[in-house]
Amino acid sequence: MHSGNPYACFLANPLRIGTGILTMLGLVVAGWPSPAAAKSTAAAGATADEDLEDIGARATGSGMTGVANPNDIGAIRLSLATASLTERYELYTGAELGPDGHFSLRGGAMDSRTSTVALALGYRRLTDAESLTGAERPGWKTEGQSFENRTEHQGLFGGIAYPFLPGKGAVAVNARYDWYDSELVGKDGAFNFGVSAAFKVASVLTLAGAIDNLLETDFRDTQRELRVGARWDAGTYFSIEGNALAPVAPTWSWQDVDWRLGSNVGVAKFLSLHAGYANNHTRSWVTGGLGLTSEKADLDYGMRVRVDQPRNNVHTLDLRVRF
Repeated sequence: MHSGNPYACFLANPLRIGTGILTMLGLVVAGWPSPAAAKSTAAAGATADEDLEDIGARATGSGMTGVANPNDIGAIRLSLATASLTERYELYTGAELGPDGHFSLRGGAMDSRTSTVALALGYRRLTDAESLTGAERPGWKTEGQSFENRTEHQGLFGGIAYPFLPGKGAVAVNARYDWYDSELVGKDGAFNFGVSAAFKVASVLTLAGAIDNLLETDFRDTQRELRVGARWDAGTYFSIEGNALAPVAPTWSWQDVDWRLGSNVGVAKFLSLHAGYANNHTRSWVTGGLGLTSEKADLDYGMRVRVDQPRNNVHTLDLRVRF
């Protein structure tokens, strides 16, 4: 029998709480309308969805999770409401390197301390050069020739959150404008917006949900997506998070579900290790990373490796500064 700490029985059995989190996520997604038969019709050579995600190094190393992590400003695009649960003046900047010429620079800031509302801004620039062959090859290339589809993706993100229960509950709305310049399909851009909500239902448990890209557009870089997450956080030395992400069709039915699970383990006051797994039915990744923490700044490294193509790996490095 555990006395003096109402969460002691859970802390003594991490597997139990982790199983509970995943069960809860399954019930939430199972309650959504039945799957649509239609599949994505992105243009040939389009960059993979996971490469377009702007989630930062800590989330990347932790199974590409972050929907329910109030301590990770790098993942504000997943759920702005969650990030607003923690009071902060914080800046972040980072870079990402991957295959096919994948190189990204990002930066942003959040103020959730000055007033009763929280404000956030962010920018990302991603370049890649996918080699297209076979049916994807443009018509002006002869059979056997390849074509490098050089593309530059850019995006601006901004939002406002209202922590109506400081540190315990928040809602948010965000807007974004994304554009690209592709050698194969030319230029395009689109405005969109999303909403999110997060609740710290206990000192160790955070629940969050978001719907992004609510406007239906034909812009290939964004799609409407439902995200839910739950995070059990035992403090500095151990946490585990489960996320479910579902692309939502124009009929408001979900198509597929991406499952993600990540954990953070503190091995010292200044050092933490990250690990996780992500699956979206057609591809799977294992992830890992580490973080160096001080009172005023954090430095995080994260990587993801595609299970069926081990050489297809992405490396991310982020720096956060607090004031």
